[in-house]
Amino acid sequence: MKALFVVTGRGIGGDAVTALNIAKALENYGFQCEFALDPTAPGLLFKKHGIEWHKTSIPQAGGHAATKKPY
Repeated sequence: MKALFVVTGRGIGGDAVTALNIAKALENYGFQCEFALDPTAPGLLFKKHGIEWHKTSIPQAGGHAATKKPY
């Protein structure tokens, strides 16, 4: 089976850690896990672990992203 995790944050904080931990647990049960982030998200946690992700238009609502001005 496959699971797609849509991470609404920037891919560097709590949302990303939670998605990564759940994905690792599901992989023990035979799931193939993939991730999706906003195209402007840096995804540093996923880069650190060598994980590629799909780019999809979703709001970066996690963490401090909601308090910063867009560039």
